[in-house]
Amino acid sequence: MELPPQALSEAMARLQGGGAPSEGAAGGRRLLAWLGWEAPVEESRRLDRIALLRVALLCRPVFGLVLPSRPGLCAIGARLDLESAIGEAGLPVLGASGVGLTPGRAFAACMGEAAERLAQVERPEDRDGGDMVALCSWQGEPAGDWPRDLVFRRAAARRTLQPAAPLSIGCAAGPCWPSARRAALLEVIERDAVALWWRGGIPATRLAADHPAARAATALLREGGGVPAAGAEMLLDLTTDLGVPTVAAIAFDGSGSGFLCGTAAGPLLEEAARAAVMERLQNELAVALAAAKRQEFGASALGPRDRAHLLRHATVTAEALPIIAAAAAPRGPAPPGPDFAAIAGRLQARGHAVLVHDHRRAVPGIPVSRVLATGLACEPSTDLPPRLAAAIARTGGGPGHRMRVSLFA
Repeated sequence: MELPPQALSEAMARLQGGGAPSEGAAGGRRLLAWLGWEAPVEESRRLDRIALLRVALLCRPVFGLVLPSRPGLCAIGARLDLESAIGEAGLPVLGASGVGLTPGRAFAACMGEAAERLAQVERPEDRDGGDMVALCSWQGEPAGDWPRDLVFRRAAARRTLQPAAPLSIGCAAGPCWPSARRAALLEVIERDAVALWWRGGIPATRLAADHPAARAATALLREGGGVPAAGAEMLLDLTTDLGVPTVAAIAFDGSGSGFLCGTAAGPLLEEAARAAVMERLQNELAVALAAAKRQEFGASALGPRDRAHLLRHATVTAEALPIIAAAAAPRGPAPPGPDFAAIAGRLQARGHAVLVHDHRRAVPGIPVSRVLATGLACEPSTDLPPRLAAAIARTGGGPGHRMRVSLFA
């Protein structure tokens, strides 16, 4: 189901106060009702929704997705042509997606991801300083100049450095700047923990079914339309020496194949578990879409991300994933606290500098921040920092290292 640009425009006008009821604005009214956005809300939320609709108008198309196995789950996808949106040749076409238990949450997640992509594109006014850009420490102090290609998406003709990991990792949107920075930093921590498990082979701890985090995840799965067969779903605690709760939600079909995975970090293990389940459901949707595309149009129609999703889904089996600890064990120090400063301070105390760039001029009304943390590992990435190299040397490596399969497309 495509969301027509006219309906998006009419919906935005109505939220701005310029959409008087009329027959011509029926599409906007129906869209707001479907999103659950027709009722009056506080001013900050109204402005957030206007900004998200403004981003949606830069996407072609924006569409609703259906996952038959998850009737209670809502999903939104979008195609973002950066070359057209920014008006500069050489920029790629990117996808964005979001899932949620309501259309409004799924739409906000998708447009937040699209806003991150847009915010990172280098504009002419960003080019002062040549190929370097000034970053700040998490306390706001100058932290020196860093390669611009680690912060901005640039046309191929201007790039001087190929980042080791996707620029989307450690870039996040939020309702305010502290929230955006925290979300970006949590993603950096999540991908470090995932790399140490998936490529480094460090065992994870399986959470028992009666663990509060597992109960929270099960409730979320039921809201999304049912729970897989017994034994097919599990939650793994990936929390590292950093002490920030990190969870992997994985699933296999009844034969031990059909691998699906989602990961997340959060201030509490319960929050990380729920977020990981949502990411796993989004992975389930991506695999289903790639399989449907292959069936309808043939393998030649698949893009690199489609092929990566299908390869991982078919290749990784329960037998090939023995990196789960037999018994629960302490996973490091207590969580550092829920706010950005507490988490960044924990990393700094362990020798990892946290650097920040706020994309303040790119997407009006949607704070987007880029966060880097020195010395941490990442999945996927071509980099091999000492903490990951040491893990591989100690364990022989996890399935990502042995099978050369990335956990993420």
